[in-house]
Amino acid sequence: MTKLQKSLCNIGFIVLLFAFWLAGSVREFAVYLPHQILALIVLGLCCIGAVVIGLKWALSRRKDGRLGWGWFVALWVFVAILYMIVFPRALEKIDMQKNDGYDALHVSSSQLLHGHFPYHVRDFEGNPISPMPGALILALPFLVLGRESLQNLFWLGVFIWFATRYFRFRVTAFAFLLVTVIANAHTLPNILDGADYPINWMYICVSVYLFFSAIDQDSNWKFIASGILLGVAFSSRPTYGLTIGPLLIAYLTQRIGLISAIRRIALPLGVTLAVTLPFYLYDPAHFAPFHVTDHLGFLPVWLQGPLLIVLLVVAVATACSGFLIRLTLPRFFLLAGLASAVILVTPALMMTVFASSEKMMLLGYSDAAGCFLSLWAFRAFEDRFAPASTRQASLQPSNANLAPPCTKPA
Repeated sequence: MTKLQKSLCNIGFIVLLFAFWLAGSVREFAVYLPHQILALIVLGLCCIGAVVIGLKWALSRRKDGRLGWGWFVALWVFVAILYMIVFPRALEKIDMQKNDGYDALHVSSSQLLHGHFPYHVRDFEGNPISPMPGALILALPFLVLGRESLQNLFWLGVFIWFATRYFRFRVTAFAFLLVTVIANAHTLPNILDGADYPINWMYICVSVYLFFSAIDQDSNWKFIASGILLGVAFSSRPTYGLTIGPLLIAYLTQRIGLISAIRRIALPLGVTLAVTLPFYLYDPAHFAPFHVTDHLGFLPVWLQGPLLIVLLVVAVATACSGFLIRLTLPRFFLLAGLASAVILVTPALMMTVFASSEKMMLLGYSDAAGCFLSLWAFRAFEDRFAPASTRQASLQPSNANLAPPCTKPA
């Protein structure tokens, strides 16, 4: 690779990360710091550029790209301290200043804990409950401990562990966490005030990784445990089954054959149905997650239905393209991010352009797609710029087993 090509690659990587970051942060800046928004955007671009340059230097100059575990512990402790400061104050806020995401999770999981149908209640704004049953079930242990929001710290810690296993070098994992979690003005505040939007995609990433690892290691108990976790995680938001499900089948088909892949995927999909269907069948009319479709409410009524179908078809087709290319785990997350962006980012951009009010309201929800795409982008960056000798010193040799297809027959 020539110096010009490397420079263009650096610039392209910075622009890509900046676009992900800006999509997740600009709405928060516009609402809470409208007069400083330009300065914040320029500052964000400079910080991302500095992170990328520092990452490139670390990968090229250090012998193995290692970073001590203390850095990751310090990162988690930093967020935990902020949580202890911010969350109590967030509970004291009233009306529109409160986080409706946490309130919806709190009132619905509390209903479920007492044996009541969770979707008969509404949040403090009067909106229906959007988390699916899987999100409520995963929140229950933390509700028993005293506060559902504690799950945010737990899953952040697990996600940090996942990042150190997914990337070849810890320095890449640390840079990824800085840009995707700490610097994102939608992700970090939601972690601090108890909303479950960020941890939804965190436990999706973790459960997918554990599921593939269990299959690769041919461990029955790990496969069952990870399959159950993945199935419950699928039942957290409706989009994940559509975007991740086809990719799971494509990924496994390339490794163990179609029949074996279907057998394996039957466990998490069966768990998803077992978790979701009883709630839906109990009261279909009030099963709120399937009725929260106001993301296209700014459009004429006659256009909302057809456009929603088009977006779903394009998203599923994007995920199904995994059958046409050789999938590695980074490419898995690339297609997952693109498919998620079709559903989550497209309506947000349309609302930003065409809506007369609440502009950019949905852009914050692009952080799930941004996370998946960043997993691919950071992995591609370290593969491109780390010296060949250091690539052999990867911190997670099991990752290599997740990449190449095998020849095991169906």
